Amino acid sequence: MFETEMTQSRNSSIKIPDGDSMVINRMLRFLYSGNLDLFRGNVVQTTNVMELYAAADKYDIPALKKKCTFYLKSNLYVQNLCQVLELADAHSDGDLSNIVFEFINAHAEEVFSTDEWKEIKKNNVWAKLLEKAIFRKNP
Repeated sequence: MFETEMTQSRNSSIKIPDGDSMVINRMLRFLYSGNLDLFRGNVVQTTNVMELYAAADKYDIPALKKKCTFYLKSNLYVQNLCQVLELADAHSDGDLSNIVFEFINAHAEEVFSTDEWKEIKKNNVWAKLLEKAIFRKNP
């Protein structure tokens, strides 16, 4: 086994078939430099950060995941809340979920009136329960 060369050692590249090249590039830059470049042009797009978060979780890069979580927390809005909540749920991230729930509690009426929330509520009993609990607590 040790005498046999692995394919990757003979090639100058490793293929990551399910990764977006820009996300992988940013992830590798972070690993080499410790710096996180979230800008695409002059704009940071939350969807890019969410993709980077997912890659950090998949490849077990806690420092990158923490930076992405900090960005998402600092840039949480009614418009992107449901996407961030789905991301937290998909990656079983209790800390990120708690951040989202705190935001929902503070902006309940706005959040619960969005089409995205109504769509989540159709398929998730917990969303219905959360809405009822918040409205009972804050009549």
